[in-house]
Amino acid sequence: MLEAPAVDALAREARELGVSKSALVQWLIQNIPRDAQGMPTGWAESHHNNEELPIDTP
Repeated sequence: MLEAPAVDALAREARELGVSKSALVQWLIQNIPRDAQGMPTGWAESHHNNEELPIDTP
């Protein structure tokens, strides 16, 4: 499940591109820039502990 701001941003981007949200998500996943370890670029810097979940979600 996505948080409301992410859903809104996804819907806005898809609408502006004239595609479905599903098509946009599929394209994004297929075109994620990856580092030498195969991780999405920037992931390690913004996710220091993969086992922790954000607690600021309502």
